[in-house]
Amino acid sequence: GLFLLCCIATQRRWSTAWCLIIGVIFVLPFRWQSTLAGFHSMYFLLMGFSIFTIWFLGIHPPWSLRWWVGCALGVCSLFTITPGLLAASAVIGAVLLRAFRESRKWRLCIKDHWPTLVVCVGISFLGLLLKPVVERDDVLQAQSIMEFFQALARGLAWPNHHTPILCLVNWLPFAVFVVAYLRGVTGDGKAERFSVGLGCWLLLLIAAIAFFRGGDHFEYRITKYMTFLGPGLLVNFLSMFIIHSSGVMKQIKFIIPRHAFAIWLLMNGIGLGLLTVHNLHRDLPSRKWSYDAQVANVAAFVATGSMKHLNNKPRLSIPYPDATWLAKCLSDPTIRNILPVSVRKPLRIVPTMNTTEVFREDGYDPATPELLWQRVWGSYEASRIGTGEFRALISKRAGLPYLRFEIAGHLGQEDLSLIIRDTQAGTTRAIVPSRPKGASWKPVHVRAPGAQYLLVATDNHAAKWFAFSEPKEMGAFSVYAAVLTEYGPFMFLTGLAILVLALRFKERFTGGFSNPEKPAA
Repeated sequence: GLFLLCCIATQRRWSTAWCLIIGVIFVLPFRWQSTLAGFHSMYFLLMGFSIFTIWFLGIHPPWSLRWWVGCALGVCSLFTITPGLLAASAVIGAVLLRAFRESRKWRLCIKDHWPTLVVCVGISFLGLLLKPVVERDDVLQAQSIMEFFQALARGLAWPNHHTPILCLVNWLPFAVFVVAYLRGVTGDGKAERFSVGLGCWLLLLIAAIAFFRGGDHFEYRITKYMTFLGPGLLVNFLSMFIIHSSGVMKQIKFIIPRHAFAIWLLMNGIGLGLLTVHNLHRDLPSRKWSYDAQVANVAAFVATGSMKHLNNKPRLSIPYPDATWLAKCLSDPTIRNILPVSVRKPLRIVPTMNTTEVFREDGYDPATPELLWQRVWGSYEASRIGTGEFRALISKRAGLPYLRFEIAGHLGQEDLSLIIRDTQAGTTRAIVPSRPKGASWKPVHVRAPGAQYLLVATDNHAAKWFAFSEPKEMGAFSVYAAVLTEYGPFMFLTGLAILVLALRFKERFTGGFSNPEKPAA
């Protein structure tokens, strides 16, 4: 969406640059916390609603259809997190800057845009009324004017936030553009208005972060805040486009050297590279450890109900700091029915009377990793020569459409099978991994055939074995996400190939629109 807005604003000029810079901002692992932690997904919602509010409300004339869409999106942004009101505030700032630009006709400008100002003031006031008061957040605020300005400088200097003085260089393109815009040197089209509105929004947002989270130990490497810091590079790059297109460089070349913007690109490129290395080698591994600990502790509590798995744990070893409140939530039947598969309690397997002794609990190769809090049946035994069949009844609990089994051994080869059969309709579904995994576990997803079904495991091979876990219920979209994640590298390479082809043949598809001809005199 942001790429399309940039292309529309600039009439598809520099489309390759927009593609590359937006790809860098959103593909490199800066905002992984907002992606991996569901609680932080609201940061993406805030950014989406705010950007489109600025586009529809700040660019289009009052009472038009797009203007009304901007009003609706501005209200929606209030229901993400508190900074949602800043998008409307940024539109107010952009309209006032436009009035300042038209100094001789400022009254006419205000008259034309008074509905926008009234709506934005109303949205901002409503946002202040909806702002919650969290007492524990007081300690996170900047405690002095010096702390505020230090945090502000670090935010403006991102991705080189460890060198706050670079904020003067990092936002230089936007500062030059604003001065040129106010002096009337540039135009007042979609690109200029979008750049002004987006820049005002980001400056307000960085100032808010500096004030409310600018305490002694605040670090801008906290990735959820990088969700908002990354678009700052786009705003300054858009400002460079406007400066280049409007001929401003010819007027300021004696003040700012032409190669200053090349230095800006190099400086931020180095900063992004160092930040990527830091995230991949330090932040992500350390957070993986805490996430694994959270999954293990929550899964243990769900399986046993014992508070020892939640009480007195190290920081970040449980997903919420109040163990009593967390236990209350995890004990709620409604919440248990929607827990993710990693911590969900499995469906219990009840063996029937005609089960043979070939399959037994924990019957798998000792080299296979242990599955915590899940019962496992398998046909592995070092000295066995027999074959046989295992039958068990399973009843669905939450009614989700898919089941997830963990499979180890040689299932998928001849004389080995695992199926589930609907006890009423007789529908049968085979459980087969894409390839045998040996002494490791492979998740296999299968659609449940009914409310109650019979599981039948057969091993008619004297030298082969397989093992399976109790199944866990899963929703359809959880299964789709798991499959897509498994093919992540392939999807990345495919997307990269499409990008290369698009850049290579873009002129053929744009039909020369990126360089429109000037009308005849």
